Amino acid sequence: MPAAPWLKYDPSGIVCLIAGFIFGPSAAAIVSVLGFAPHLLTNPWGTVMAVAVALALSVPASLIYRRMHTRKGAALALVVGSVAALAVAILGNLLITPIYAKMSVAAVAAMIVPVLLPFNVLKFALHSVVTFLIYKPVSNLVQR
Repeated sequence: MPAAPWLKYDPSGIVCLIAGFIFGPSAAAIVSVLGFAPHLLTNPWGTVMAVAVALALSVPASLIYRRMHTRKGAALALVVGSVAALAVAILGNLLITPIYAKMSVAAVAAMIVPVLLPFNVLKFALHSVVTFLIYKPVSNLVQR
């Protein structure tokens, strides 16, 4: 996105969701943290944001799916996880982006509706659709 070049689509949230759906919230948390750990030295602020968003997406979703182990439960889990992750992403952008992008909080706030919200909604929608479609085949492979 030209207005926010630091925003890049990263499908790793799908891996966090699949891990959480198959193995539970602890696995979701571990994958969410370890998946971004290598980036800590090269991009610490981006790593903090990515981990916080991945945790907000995958842990609530896996907790809900653990209790409601149905297609409806999976859909609800993905929606709740996406909403939680969206809130963390927006809040994180307001707190962290001014530090590393050398922007004022007001400038970042002005980007929420035209840039940050659409990007993150699209990202979480993609994560959710792909997870919903591939979870069962991946789960069947893991259980073999």
